[in-house]
Amino acid sequence: METLDQLRGGQMDVAFLRASIAAPEGLVVHPLLEEPMVAALPSGHPLARSAPSQDAALPLRALAGETFIAYARQQGPALYEAMAAACLQAGFSPQLGQEAPRISTALSLVATGFGVTLVPASMRRMALEGVTYRDLAGAAQARAFLSIAARRDDSSGIVRNFVALVRRAAQRKAQP
Repeated sequence: METLDQLRGGQMDVAFLRASIAAPEGLVVHPLLEEPMVAALPSGHPLARSAPSQDAALPLRALAGETFIAYARQQGPALYEAMAAACLQAGFSPQLGQEAPRISTALSLVATGFGVTLVPASMRRMALEGVTYRDLAGAAQARAFLSIAARRDDSSGIVRNFVALVRRAAQRKAQP
């Protein structure tokens, strides 16, 4: 993963990763958050407004015939794999359309009607015009992970303090 190579090479001090991984040599990785993924649909899509309440969960299988906006595997392999695995578990292989390097790009493509995608539930805060978010029902629930990584031997107090602050904030958020 290019980001981890940059981190190991000293080109960056810390990195946020959308993955749950074991720490590669020379790095320390702290898991911060695990959250469900939700469907992001164009607001005019029949499934965006088909439920009596938009809070009703949508079976992932209902998206079987849709074109999926996929995350670029190079930039977001964990999100790509989580989406693909959830679709396979729901009984279908996703029909891949456009590829997006970032979640915000994927949501913009959804808003313009290029397809649907799965995003971490926290992305609902990006109230993007033209996008409706729906919870997913069933055992095929995709999960998204967020971790922070730093060099194991980094002696910078700023880096250590930043990582500690982020970890404390994540722990407070995780507590009910």
